Amino acid sequence: MIKNGFTLMELICTLAILAVVITVSVPYAFDIGSIKFETAQHKLLNDIRYYQELSDFTNKTHTLIFYNTYYVISNGINSSRVYLPDGVKLTVISGSNTIKFESDGMPVGIYGSGCSLKLSYEEKNVILTIRPITGRVKIK
Repeated sequence: MIKNGFTLMELICTLAILAVVITVSVPYAFDIGSIKFETAQHKLLNDIRYYQELSDFTNKTHTLIFYNTYYVISNGINSSRVYLPDGVKLTVISGSNTIKFESDGMPVGIYGSGCSLKLSYEEKNVILTIRPITGRVKIK
C-alpha cells in the first residue's frame, strides 16, 4: 500500500511548530514602543488642534494642562485626563504648562516664542511648538 499524503499527527506537529515560531518572532518584527510613541505625539497634536477649533466653534473656553505622564482637558465644567502610553514622558520646555483657548480659538498664556512641549520615549524626542496669537502647532 502506497501513502500519498501526510497523517493527521504530522500536520498537527507542523502547525504547532509554526505557531511557536510565529509567536516568538512577531514581537521582534515590530517596534511596539515606536508605534506607541508616534501614536502619543499624533494624539497630543490632534487634541490641541481639536480643542482650539472646538473653542472657536462653540464659543466656549477650553483649557489643556500638561503633566509628566498625562494631560488634562477642561471646558470649565467637565474635565478629563488623557494618559500617555507607558514610557512616554511629557515635559514643558518653555512657556506655561497651561494653555487656554478662548471662545474665538485664540490661545491665552502663550507669549514670546510660544510654548514648547517635549515628548520623549527612551532615546527618541519630539518637540511640539504652539505659536502665540495663532495657536498653530508644529512638530519638530
